[in-house]
Amino acid sequence: MTQLGLGSITKRLVALAGFLLLASACSSKGDSGSQGSQGPEGPVGPAGPAGPAGPTGAAGPQGAQGLPGAQGPAGPAGATGATGATGATGPQGPIGATGLQGPAGPAGPAGAAGSQGPTGSAGPQGPAGPAGPAGPGLVSVTFAGGDMTAGIPHAPGVCDSQNGVDFVGFSPGRPTATVVLAANQTITASSSLTLGTGASPATHLSLNLCFQDTGGGTISGATDFNYFGVGPNGWLSLPANTNMPFSVTRSFTGLPPATYEVGLCGCIDGSDVWATDWGWLSVQVFQQ
Repeated sequence: MTQLGLGSITKRLVALAGFLLLASACSSKGDSGSQGSQGPEGPVGPAGPAGPAGPTGAAGPQGAQGLPGAQGPAGPAGATGATGATGATGPQGPIGATGLQGPAGPAGPAGAAGSQGPTGSAGPQGPAGPAGPAGPGLVSVTFAGGDMTAGIPHAPGVCDSQNGVDFVGFSPGRPTATVVLAANQTITASSSLTLGTGASPATHLSLNLCFQDTGGGTISGATDFNYFGVGPNGWLSLPANTNMPFSVTRSFTGLPPATYEVGLCGCIDGSDVWATDWGWLSVQVFQQ
């Protein structure tokens, strides 16, 4: 309490949140009573005006390192700097693996001929070459003989040693020869046969040499008309009770390569009876 002249003024200071409230009361001065109990806190007063800024305090200690922030966008490329000086040559590295072989280059020009070397030793004899074609001359000879008692075929009206003919003798067993003919080869055949008659004479006989392709051809006689017996006045004939050998030799040219049966052939243009016996045949093949 403070006394201020004319009366007794009690000045009560109340501090609320940093603000000074002044309340005064006037009364006659008396003896000071005991201090009463503190009254309830008054309401917060309005904020006072900001005081002047105090001096800057000393810098506090550095805080802990914060977490890195997100990376910012890349800045624009800077201008190319000037080329630096060439550095010193580094040490040689290890030898690398061998690369793939490149393509062959063009052939160079032929070199000058060297001097002839010494003669080498003779090599081993080579294998025999294939056989060459047969030269002109005899290629083969085939002989045949057999029973001709089967007789000569009758062919009334068509027998002329080319038509109506057949091989003389039994088949099989007749005296014919089978030969293989190659290109540019010919056949020369000779045959002999003994013929006879009985109590009656015989005529109308024609004889020839014939060939037949064994692959299915027909029997064919020589076509040059140089055969034995052709009618009506040229038939082979014998009187009664007579035996006589007949021989025929012919050549065949221009035949295609094939296997042929060759032999004596003939026919009888009528019903005359001719007796036949054994005969023989020789067939030669020649290379032209």
